[in-house]
Amino acid sequence: MKIRFCPKCKNTQIVDVAGGKIGLLECVKCKFRSVAFPEMEVKKNKK
Repeated sequence: MKIRFCPKCKNTQIVDVAGGKIGLLECVKCKFRSVAFPEMEVKKNKK
């Protein structure tokens, strides 16, 4: 599973600010905005 994270503060809470063709994303913690955030692979816990 891949999750996005903020390149500035490393927070994983990223929200859509503008959808459609723009696709602007924003970090909830530091308010960094970009159209592309890096992703990292995380292992899914088995329950």
